[in-house]
Amino acid sequence: MRLGKVAVLLVSGLRLLAQEAYFKEPERKWWMPTWELNAWHDDIDRGPGKPAILRDRSRLRLRWQLGEDSDWIQLRAGSAHYVGSDGNRFNLARFDNEVSNGTRLDLADLRLQAMGTSGGVEVHGGLVENGLIATESLWDPDLRVFGGFGRAFYRVPEGALEELGIRATVGDARLIEGGRVNLTAVQGVARLATGPVSWTFFGGTWNLKAREEDLAKFRRQNPSSIPEYYPAQATNFPLTAYGIAIGSTGAFPFEIKAQRHTNRTTKEQGGELQVFLGSRTRKWWPQFGWVRQVMAPTSQLASVNGDLWWFHAAADGSRYIVALPLPDKWLIQYSYLEQRLRSAKTSLTTQRIDIIKRF
Repeated sequence: MRLGKVAVLLVSGLRLLAQEAYFKEPERKWWMPTWELNAWHDDIDRGPGKPAILRDRSRLRLRWQLGEDSDWIQLRAGSAHYVGSDGNRFNLARFDNEVSNGTRLDLADLRLQAMGTSGGVEVHGGLVENGLIATESLWDPDLRVFGGFGRAFYRVPEGALEELGIRATVGDARLIEGGRVNLTAVQGVARLATGPVSWTFFGGTWNLKAREEDLAKFRRQNPSSIPEYYPAQATNFPLTAYGIAIGSTGAFPFEIKAQRHTNRTTKEQGGELQVFLGSRTRKWWPQFGWVRQVMAPTSQLASVNGDLWWFHAAADGSRYIVALPLPDKWLIQYSYLEQRLRSAKTSLTTQRIDIIKRF
C-alpha cells in the first residue's frame, strides 16, 4: 500500500512538472515598465587642504517596450528620475553628465531590423543608445544620442565567426548644462567564438564637434583657461579608436577589454584597460575588477567621458571594484578610485558603494 501511494504521488508530481513546463509565464503588459534602480554613496578625498566631498545619489530608470527583440519593428521608451544630496549647481564643476535632481527622457528608440541565419541589418532612430563598442575614457554608456544608430553584419551559422560588420552613429549628444556636441562615428567589428571564449576586435573613427549655437556652454565645460585640459579654442576632436575585448561566460567568467584612442590632429593618445574576473549576473558569484585609464589633454572629450572618473584629461588613474550579485537581479558593489592630474603631486581618491537593481 505504501508503495502504491508513493507511485501515485510520483505520477502526480510528474504531471504537475509537465503542466508547469507546458504553460508559459504570464506576459508583461505593454503599459507595465521594467525598472532599474541605482543608489550610491561617494566619499571623495581631494587631497591636503581641500575638504572631502560626501554625497548620496539615486537613479530610477523606467523602460517600456512594444515589440519583441526578435520582431522586425520595436519601440522602446524610458525615463530617468534622479535624487541627490549635492544639487544640480555642482554638475559643471564635477563634470557630471547626468543631473543630480530631476527627471528627463532617457530613451525613445524606434528600431527596424531584418535578421537571417547569415547576417542582418538594423537601424535605430530617435533618442538612442550608442551601439558602438567603447570604454569609459571615450564614451559614457549612460549618455544618449539624438539621431540614429545602425549596423550591418555577416556571420557564419554554427561557425566561429559571429559578427563581421560595420556600425555607425550620427547625431547630437547632450552636454552637462543642456547644450549638445555633434557625434559622427563609424566602426568595424569582428567577433569570433572559440568554445566558451569570444574575441572581439573593433576600430574606427569618432568625430566630436561642438555645435555653433552651443559654443559658450561647450567652452565652460572644456575650459581653455586650464592648459592641462584643452588647448585654446579647441572645439573639434577627430579621433581614431581601436581595441580588443576577450570574454568568457563559461565555468570561470572573465572579460578583458583594451582600447586606445588618438587625436588625428594633435597625435596625442589615451587609452583604457579593463580586467574583470567573475560574473555580475550569477547570484552569489563575486566579481573583481581593475580599470586603468591614461588620458591625454586632447585624446578624448570631457563632455562625453564616463563620469565615474573625476578628471577627464591629462590624468592617469586606476579603479578597483568588488561586486556581489544577489537574487532577483540585485547587486552590491564597492569601488576605490585613485587618480592624479599629471601636473599634480597628490592624487584624488574616491570610495563608492553602489546598490543596484538591474532591469
